[in-house]
Amino acid sequence: MLKLITKLLLNGVVVVPFLLMFTEATFLQAMVAAVLLSLIAYAVGDQVVLRNTNSNAVASIADAGFAFLYFLLAGAMMDWSLTLGEMFVLAIGIGVIEWFFHILLLGTRREPA
Repeated sequence: MLKLITKLLLNGVVVVPFLLMFTEATFLQAMVAAVLLSLIAYAVGDQVVLRNTNSNAVASIADAGFAFLYFLLAGAMMDWSLTLGEMFVLAIGIGVIEWFFHILLLGTRREPA
């Protein structure tokens, strides 16, 4: 549970201010978008991709790609003025956050020698 809360906080620190600055999103909309992204990415990216590949690079790229598609869809549904460039920057930011989050996850899974 602590790992999920950590992911929610890390993604929220990136997503919420970004959406507030570059879109017409309200604070509540930005928070909901960050929480949904985090929950889906945790279920798919961290619990499936990272566990099956055991590769931080693969999981981080998958998370960044998912974030791009997620904000493409969310932006269209919410009629936000996100450009492709802004979505790309946001996805890269999520990918960097995920890289460090996966280091935390992989580090806690290792058995002591």
